[in-house]
Amino acid sequence: MSTEKILFLTGFLLLACLFDVRSRRIPNGLSAGVLMCGATLALLGHGLDGLWISAVGAFTAFAVMIPLYALRFMGAGDAKLMIALGTWSNASVIFATMIYTFLAGAVLAIGVMMVRGGWSSGYSNVRDLLHRVMLRLRGVPVQVVVSTENQTFRLPYALAIAAGVWLAHLRGPLF
Repeated sequence: MSTEKILFLTGFLLLACLFDVRSRRIPNGLSAGVLMCGATLALLGHGLDGLWISAVGAFTAFAVMIPLYALRFMGAGDAKLMIALGTWSNASVIFATMIYTFLAGAVLAIGVMMVRGGWSSGYSNVRDLLHRVMLRLRGVPVQVVVSTENQTFRLPYALAIAAGVWLAHLRGPLF
């Protein structure tokens, strides 16, 4: 990826982080801008082949992130931002980005729990999520109940996404 593209993408990611840290929301307009710029740059740089690679990158992110959103592992804004970032690279790079993002998110969550406390409710939330996943994998219908009673915290996950993007571009694809 060229230096200009990296700087442009860094600007988008910084904005996403600022919004997410302040309000725990990533505006749809920002994700739409990331998606449109990624697709446009792919089309201008590599023609229809570039646009196809961009679309496959976005679909790869979609295929992973939407189920995670449906299971309440992450917010809709985080999923939409990751899908939009898929247009900036190919499927293997966006897959690496997601892996690095999940690792950075785990570090962020542990750090927040260390600072704020909340180990027991954090453990309870993870246990409940994994239990629902196991039930769904067995074909048991599970009703998703959104309760604010047992919410430990909401992470500004754009920070983890930004770290994942940088790690993927510095280290490259995993395979």
